Amino acid sequence: MGLTLQQIFGTNATIANGELTIKLSDLTSAGLSGTKPSSIFASLLKRNKSTLGGDIINDPTAGVSAASFENGRTFVTRGTETQISVPVTFNIYFAAPSDDFDPDDTVGS
Repeated sequence: MGLTLQQIFGTNATIANGELTIKLSDLTSAGLSGTKPSSIFASLLKRNKSTLGGDIINDPTAGVSAASFENGRTFVTRGTETQISVPVTFNIYFAAPSDDFDPDDTVGS
């Protein structure tokens, strides 16, 4: 089955001439309202929480799946600030045997 570019990055996602284009409007359903790089990345993870979960976890043609998106929060001190940490885990799959983490070797389309 594998997932399409649009399923992972949003309805308007395209690849052309070596450039990946993601419309920020496709990420508003994940709570994005700004343009900070860390917020955009976090919204991609949140958006894919459901896309990469469920049946996709056992699909051998899916190169990535969401293993867990924890509801548990931990208070941590970073520098002089207290912040909240939310663990997020994704699995990336390669054909066996593989000695190295090479994104080009990920299974799926």
